[in-house]
Amino acid sequence: MRYLTIAVLVSTMLLTVSGVGAKTATEPTGTIALKYDARGASRAQTPALVSGYNRFSVGSSSSMGIKVAGKSVKTSARVVGKKFLLGFDRNGDGTISKTEWATIPSSGTMLISGKSGDQSYAIRLVGMRVSYNKKTVSCWGQATILSSMAGMLGRTPVRILDDNMDGAFSQKPSGFGGDAILIGSSRSAIPLRGVHRIGKDLYRLKVASDGTSIDYERLSDTAVGQVKAKFPANSLKSLVLIGSDCAFDVKTDGDLGIPAGTYKLAYGLVSRSATTLKFRPGMSTPKYEIQDGMINTLRIGAPVRLDFAASYRAGKVGLSANAVSVVGSGSEIYGPLDFTRGGDARPPTVTMLSGRRVASSTSMKYG
Repeated sequence: MRYLTIAVLVSTMLLTVSGVGAKTATEPTGTIALKYDARGASRAQTPALVSGYNRFSVGSSSSMGIKVAGKSVKTSARVVGKKFLLGFDRNGDGTISKTEWATIPSSGTMLISGKSGDQSYAIRLVGMRVSYNKKTVSCWGQATILSSMAGMLGRTPVRILDDNMDGAFSQKPSGFGGDAILIGSSRSAIPLRGVHRIGKDLYRLKVASDGTSIDYERLSDTAVGQVKAKFPANSLKSLVLIGSDCAFDVKTDGDLGIPAGTYKLAYGLVSRSATTLKFRPGMSTPKYEIQDGMINTLRIGAPVRLDFAASYRAGKVGLSANAVSVVGSGSEIYGPLDFTRGGDARPPTVTMLSGRRVASSTSMKYG
C-alpha cells in the first residue's frame, strides 16, 4: 500500500497574463486594468482551499445548490448503473440539461466552468464523496475558485480571486475569509487586503468591486522588519501572515521586510521531495509582533509533536486514529493527515515511559 503524507506538488509555473498589456508602471500612483482569466489560479493554493471554506452538500432529494459568483447554482446528483453523476446548471438558465450531467470521477475532483448572469467563472470541486441508500444520492465536498481577474503592475503579474465566491471583490480589513490576491510567480494566494508587497515595493491598493481595475499607490519610507522562520532549507513554500490591513508571505517578503505591527498566521505550506503539507493556526497559535529595524524570528515549526487523547481500559491503552494531529511549536496544525486504516499516513509510533525508561514502543495498531 502506498502512503502519501500529502497532496502531490505540481511543477512550479511562471504566471503570465494572456492578452493583458505588459506596460511597466513607473508612476508612484495609477490604475491597472484587469481582465478575466478562466484558469489563472488553477494551480494556486488559496486561503479558502486551505481553511476548508466553501463546503457544499447536494443530492438527488435536495434543492440546495453550490454557491458561485454570489448565487446558488442548481445542482443535483444521481446514480446510473454503477456510476454516480453530478448535474450542474452551467449556463445559468435555472435547469440542468442532459449535457450538464457528468460522472463524478474516482479522484473526487471535478472541473466546472459556466456563467452566472453576466459573470463567467471556473471552479474545481475537490474532496468529493458520495453516499447512496438505494433511494437517494448525496454528494459533498469543497468548491474552490480557478478563475481570476488578471493584470500587470510594472513587470509583476497580479491576480485577484473571488475566494469566497460571493460575486464581488472586497478587501476585508482584518481576520480570515474574504477574497485573495496572487502576486508574481507565487503559487500561494494570500488574503486580499489594503497593503501588499508587489515586486520590491509596498503598495496600497484599492480594488474595484467588479474586479476590473486596481488603483495603486507606492508607499515609501515605511518602517519594516525582516521576518524569519526556522524550517529546514527549501522546505518552506509559503507562510502567510495577516495584519490589521495587510497580508504578506514570509517566503517571498520576509527578507525584504514587512511593516511593523501585530500579525496572525493565515496558513502555510511545507514540502519535502514531491509532497506538500499544509499548516494552519491552532487554538493557541500566538500573535506575532513584528518590530521595525529588527530580524523577527517566528515561533513556528520544529519541534513538532503528535496531539491525541488516549484511553485506558481492561489493561490496554487505546487512542483514536481519527483524533491524531501533528502540532508545531507555535501550536500550528499540520495536515489533514489520515492515520486511519487505508488513510494517507503511516500509523504513528506509540511509546510508553516509566519515568525515563521506555516500557513499550510500537506502531499504533488498529482495533
